[in-house]
Order: sequence, then structure tokens, then C-alpha cells
Amino acid sequence: IGRHIDAPSTELPHQVGQLEAVSTWGQQAWWREGRLAGRWSHGLLGLIVLCLGVVMTAHASASPRSEICRRLDRTPRVYLLGSSTMGSVLGPMLQTHLQKTWGIKAKRWGKASSGLARPDFHDWPAEVPNLMRRHRPDYIVVSLGTNDHQALKTKKSWIKTKNPRWLKTYKQRVLIMLRRLSGRDRRRAIVWLGPTNFEASNARALGPRINRLIREAIEEFDGPAV
Repeated sequence: IGRHIDAPSTELPHQVGQLEAVSTWGQQAWWREGRLAGRWSHGLLGLIVLCLGVVMTAHASASPRSEICRRLDRTPRVYLLGSSTMGSVLGPMLQTHLQKTWGIKAKRWGKASSGLARPDFHDWPAEVPNLMRRHRPDYIVVSLGTNDHQALKTKKSWIKTKNPRWLKTYKQRVLIMLRRLSGRDRRRAIVWLGPTNFEASNARALGPRINRLIREAIEEFDGPAV
């Protein structure tokens, strides 16, 4: 989310500040003949492993965000959550890499077509506390935002994408997710991936906006997140 990395490096950065955040926007993520394009499947996975590698191995710094790199006396527990990509494509690939690279058996759950725009369809903020109690993760990788190129559903009405309230409301929903994912003590660290780049006009119009709002929410958040 802050800056774009075109290709994963084989060397992990040693300071959290070297990786402000990671965005999937700009990656060539197209569905072709029922398969993900090779550049996306390898490039994006590399980005996530790189980002999580920073979470796992970076040295502590003076910044409060250094807590994202706190050392544990056991194997870290990692939980992956998001929409269909995390459930059926990205999630399994990331689980395999975490197992091979660090011996971590990550758990995951992906809800197809879900996001933060339609709590009437799937309410992630309401679901998160139960998931955190059940799995007790140390690190959470979130892949949400791709399905949010639409009006926001509230309890009483809808907020259209051209309404200025859309920006404020969406950002607030991201902040609520961050707080509930990290917990009251802010002990759980979060890696949030921005929306995937699709060709649809609404995705091209709103994708960068969603990306920016996620970035701003993470910058305002008082817990460990990138």
C-alpha cells in the first residue's frame, strides 16, 4: 500500500521502515482461460512472503511499529483471511510457502465475494472476534478490498461511490477491522493486501482509492500493521 514493488527480492529488508506496506495494485492479475497469469501468481506470492518475512525477521526499531517484529519463544501462529482469492488461490500457495520456508502451518478462511462494502452479505468486523478467539494467531494476513468497488450498505440505506461519505465510511470500516484483528492489547500483527487489479472500469476507478484508504487507515492505526 505505500509503494509498489515489481519483483520480490531474495534478501529481506532488516528494518520495518524499509517496507512501509505492500500493494497488489499494479500487478498484472488477470484471469485467463480459468488460470491465473503466471506473472501474478509468482509475483504477488513473492510480495506477500517478502512482507511476512519482514514481519518475522526484521530487527526492532525505535518506532512503535517495531512490535510487529516481536520475537516469540514458539512457532508463530498465522491466520489468513479474505475473499475468494485467499480461499482458493492465494491462501493455499501462501500456506505452502510458509510451511516450506519457516515450518509454519498457517490456517485460512476465504469468503467468496466478500469485503467491507456489504455487511448484509458478510460482516467481517462481526466475524473477526470469534475467529481470533478460536485460532489465537500472532500474525494475520488480510486480503480484502477487491470486491468493494460498489456502494456501501449501511443499516438504513446505501452510500453511493460518488458520495463524499463513501471515503470516510470505508476508511472507518478498515480501522474497525484493524482494531478487532489486533485486539485490545494490540499484540496481533497484521499484513493487509490491497485490492487486486482487474480490468473492469469500476475497479480501475475505485481500486486506487480503496488502496489509498487502506494505507491511510494503517498509518492512523496505533497497532502493528503494514
